[in-house]
Amino acid sequence: AVTKITPHRDAAILLRSMVRYAASELDGKHVCLLRKKTKPKANQKAVWSSKAMAFLRHACLPPLKDSEAICDHFFRLVVMSPSPSESLSVAGAQESDIDARWLVMPCIVSFLLSTMSDDTSLQYLLDASETWGETTFVRMTDESQQLYLSVFVEASIPLINKDKEDAEIYQSIVLALVQGVTVRLESSNTLIRRQGMRVAELLAPLLGQKLHFAELDESRNPFSEAKNDEPTSAITTAIDSVVAGASKSNDISDDDSVWSDEDLVPYDLEDDEDDLAAVKRPRYLRDCLRLFRTPSDDKNAFDAVQAALTAIAPLIESNPPDLPDLAVPLGKELLHAEDKFQMNNFASLRWDGLCALLVHEPVSVANFLVENLTDGSPFGVRLDILGLFEYGADKLCGAANLRENREARKKLAAEQKNIQPKISGKRRLVPYESKERTDLCSKPQIDALEQKTRRWGQGRRNSKQQSEANRFGQIAPMWFYQLISVWIHTKDNVSIWGGGNGSKFFANFLVAMAKIVECSGNNPGTAVLALDLFQLAMPFRQADSSEIRMAVLVTIATCCPFLPAEAFAASYEGEDFASYLTRVALRDTDASCRQIAGIVGQSIASTTDVLALDGS
Repeated sequence: AVTKITPHRDAAILLRSMVRYAASELDGKHVCLLRKKTKPKANQKAVWSSKAMAFLRHACLPPLKDSEAICDHFFRLVVMSPSPSESLSVAGAQESDIDARWLVMPCIVSFLLSTMSDDTSLQYLLDASETWGETTFVRMTDESQQLYLSVFVEASIPLINKDKEDAEIYQSIVLALVQGVTVRLESSNTLIRRQGMRVAELLAPLLGQKLHFAELDESRNPFSEAKNDEPTSAITTAIDSVVAGASKSNDISDDDSVWSDEDLVPYDLEDDEDDLAAVKRPRYLRDCLRLFRTPSDDKNAFDAVQAALTAIAPLIESNPPDLPDLAVPLGKELLHAEDKFQMNNFASLRWDGLCALLVHEPVSVANFLVENLTDGSPFGVRLDILGLFEYGADKLCGAANLRENREARKKLAAEQKNIQPKISGKRRLVPYESKERTDLCSKPQIDALEQKTRRWGQGRRNSKQQSEANRFGQIAPMWFYQLISVWIHTKDNVSIWGGGNGSKFFANFLVAMAKIVECSGNNPGTAVLALDLFQLAMPFRQADSSEIRMAVLVTIATCCPFLPAEAFAASYEGEDFASYLTRVALRDTDASCRQIAGIVGQSIASTTDVLALDGS
C-alpha cells in the first residue's frame, strides 16, 4: 500500500515515521544488526524476531526494496537531510550518551545496499562520500548531521567489493573519504575526530593496510566494527597508497593503447568546460547551501558563491525532494546575501532564487519573510520582502504566465508576418502581391472561405485561449493577515514606520496588500480581504506624503470591484466617499494622485448607475 502513495516523497515521509515508531521500541545496541550481511548469532535471534525488528523487516523494508524512487527519497530525507527533531536528539550529546535508536534509519538504508544492484548502492555511497569529505561540510555543519552521515558511511564501507566495483567510482569514493578523514583528524572536536578515525579503520583494509587508533579503545560502541591493531601512523601510508593508485591508473603508455581510430569520439565543441571550474556546479540544494556558507577568506569563495547563485533557481524549479526541508535555510542565505565580490548579475540571480523559493514553498518561506520584516532587517531588505510578496502573488495566481504566453504569441505572430509564403498563385484565394486589393473580393469573404478549409490560407489554425489555474486563492488569506498582524503589533514603532523611509515603506506595504487582494481573484474570501484593506487604508487618505496618498488610491482602485455598495455610501470623518474623490481629483498637489482619483471616481459612478438600474 505504501508504494501506491504519490508523490513518492510522501511515501518516504510515512516510512520515516514508521521507522521512528519502531525505533522507540528498539534497544540502541541492536541497531548494528540492521546493517550486517551475516545472519544473527544464536544469542541475537530473540532480538531479530522481536516485534520492533519484525515490523522493520516486514513493514518498512519491502516498500524500500520494491520502489527505487521511494528509496531515493528516503535516503535524502534520513541521511542527507534529517529532520530537525532527529538532529536535536543527538545534537551536543557526548559520544557515549547518544541514543542509538535515532540512528536506525541510516542503518536501514545501508542494510538495503546489500540487497540492491551494485550501481545503485555505489551511487548512494558516492553521494554520501562526496558530502562527507567536503572541508566546508566538516567545519560548518552541525555535529548531528555529520553523525548521521558518518554512521551511514561506516555501515556502507564493509559492503564495498573493490574487485567488482566500477574503478572510476571506486576511486572517487576512496579519495573523498580520505579527504574527509584528513580534515576530521585535524579537528579539535572529539566526536568529529573519532568519526574520522572509525572511517579510516574501515577504509584501510580496502587499501591493503591495517590501522588502529588507541583513542577509540575507550569509546568502542556497537556502530564500530573495526578490530585492527596497526599503529596510527598507518593512515599516512593509506593516503599515499590511494594517491599512488590514482596516478598509476592514469599512467598509460601510448604503446599499450587499445584504442583504434574508429573508437575515438569527436570532441564536443559546445562543451561549457564546467568540469574545469574551480568549484563544481552543485547538483543538490544542500550543495548550494554549503557553497553559500563558504568563508569569505577561502580562495574559491567567489567561484563558490557564483556557482550556487547560478544553480539555485533551476534546482528549485525542478522541485527536489529536500526542498521543504532546505527552503528556509536557503532563504536566509539569499535574503541577507551581500555582493562582496562585485559579481555580474548578482542582484538578478539572488532575486530569481528568492522568487523561486516563495513560489514553490509559499507557506514556510512566507512565514520566514514575515519574521524578517520586524527583526531589525535593513530597509532595503524589508522592501525586497514586500516585492517578493507581490511577485509571488502574481506568479501563483497565473497572471504572470498569461502575460508571458501573450508576449510569446505576439512575438511569434510578428515573426510570421514577415515571412514570405512558400506557395502563391493558384493555391491562394488572392495572390500575395495583391492581397490588400479590394477589387478582387472583400476581406470578409476571404476570411469566411479560409475558415472553411485547411487547403488554403490559415484556416482552422486559431489556437484556443490558454488558461491558468489560480493557485493563490487559498494562500492569500494567510499572507494577508500575517502582514496585517505585523502592522498591528509594530504600528507604534518609529524605527519601522517613521520618517521618510517609514512613509515609503508604508506606501509599499499598502501596494503589496492590494496586489494580494487583486491576485486572490474570485476566491470566496476576496471580498472580506478587500473590505479589511479598504478600512485600513482610508484613515491615511489625507497623509502628508504623496507616496502614501497614491498608495491609498491604488488600494481603493484595487478593492472597488470586490466591495459592496454600502462601502461607498459611508462617511469617513464627516466626508463622504464621492466628495473625497472629487476633492483629490481637483485639488491634490500631486498630478498622479489627481489622475487616479478621477479614474476611480468615474469607475465607481458608472458602477453605481448600473446597480441603480438593476435595482429599479
